[in-house]
Amino acid sequence: MFDDLVAAAIKRLGGDIDIVQICSGDTYSPKAMATPAGLTPVPGSTVMPVDPDDNFPSRAIVGKTLLHLRDWSAIELPAHEQARHEQLGLNSTLYLPLLRGEYGRYGNPTQESAERKLALLEGGDAALLFASGMAAATSVLLTLLSPGD
Repeated sequence: MFDDLVAAAIKRLGGDIDIVQICSGDTYSPKAMATPAGLTPVPGSTVMPVDPDDNFPSRAIVGKTLLHLRDWSAIELPAHEQARHEQLGLNSTLYLPLLRGEYGRYGNPTQESAERKLALLEGGDAALLFASGMAAATSVLLTLLSPGD
């Protein structure tokens, strides 16, 4: 699932590199990465603390909002981000946290608990529950297809 998500992101959003990271409580970790050439192994897939002073993904997670850093040379980079800059050659980033409300159109705690248990039972990283088969099929198609396909 994460490979499909990152492949769709690189296709739709462009950029030099796209990474899907998953947040679990007070930590996050990379799960999939792609470049315009395709999927690529995730370097140093370590678990990172959610710490807004240490890394940019944490700022998007804690702020629950988009974070777009257009020019890394114009800001002082935290140590973690300096390492990412050197390792991956990143000069700008766009962090898009995929958020769910407590009770709303994007799920609720009961649904999220069921999704976690289903993923565990199936041996997967994650699972999604939909209100109907048509909603599930539409979600897959909208993720994988481009206009004109």
